[in-house]
Amino acid sequence: MLSKENVELGSTCNTIGQNLGYFISFVGFLAFNNPEVCNSYFRPLLGKDADAEVGMVSLGDFFTFFGIAMAVTTCLVALFKKERATASDEVENMTNAYGSMYTAAKQPMVQKLFLVLLTYRVGFAVADNVTHLKMIEYGFKKERIAMVTPLLLPLSLITPVLAKRSGAASLTVWLSSYKWRLLIGAIDAGIVYYIGIDMDTAFYMFVALSIVWTTVSSIMFTAQMEFFAKAAAENPTIGGTYMTLLNTVANLGGSWPQPVALWCVGKFTTLACANEDAKTGCTGMDGFYPVAFIFTLLGGLWIAFMASTVRELRDAPASSWRLKQLKSTAEKSQ
Repeated sequence: MLSKENVELGSTCNTIGQNLGYFISFVGFLAFNNPEVCNSYFRPLLGKDADAEVGMVSLGDFFTFFGIAMAVTTCLVALFKKERATASDEVENMTNAYGSMYTAAKQPMVQKLFLVLLTYRVGFAVADNVTHLKMIEYGFKKERIAMVTPLLLPLSLITPVLAKRSGAASLTVWLSSYKWRLLIGAIDAGIVYYIGIDMDTAFYMFVALSIVWTTVSSIMFTAQMEFFAKAAAENPTIGGTYMTLLNTVANLGGSWPQPVALWCVGKFTTLACANEDAKTGCTGMDGFYPVAFIFTLLGGLWIAFMASTVRELRDAPASSWRLKQLKSTAEKSQ
């Protein structure tokens, strides 16, 4: 999609695009689905009558609109974006393409990268997936949390560009950012506890920490995508498929810790409250706190044992990611 002189901006475009998509799908939907927000802002702007029961957009409307938008966008790209195939970058058939990916997955450095991608998010699985749920449980309104995102959107768009220009999009900075992200997870647990003491102060702390989290996460993601792009560039015939493979493994590494963290919190929780809404008259223990500590500790152990592997990936020569293309079926049959 990018011209040759801009191809290095691929990781930056990817990060910005995903941040915009997150903003639209999370904050956008919550805003237009919430009757109170619609009555306060959008309906007066459009000259519509207030409705205390429903928002302006239902979940079905949201999925329908963006389903059609994605289909139209895909068709437009297929119609107007042309690729110039050359003899050097043609893949003769699909069998060769997938066979090449199997060959790539067997390479020692790729397997080490898989190990990193499948395990590094364990350390902040609780912070990323459970903390917001606990904040809502202890009194924060989900709309209030969601509305923080517009404040963070400019930061999430600017940070990848600055990281790219300053050279911060590297695995060295990725390692440093990892430690910050672990620290943020530990502080998050403290904010959840502080909600019961002073909700307003806890909210301002949450906003401040969200700014740091957005910066660190954007730097990590940009560095990760930059590294993927460099590895894929060594295999131009299957570069897109190579990137898809690495992204798939990375997404899997971010997905499996989520249910594990949620299950562990539920398993460790013995909390019973006389008033569940106000969280008063409680006995027992909320499993969130010990599980958050355990997962953060696991993250500390991860950085202690896996940092050397990340540095090895960083220093690996370009040839480590290059693979020999499989011969075509026709050539094998001759």
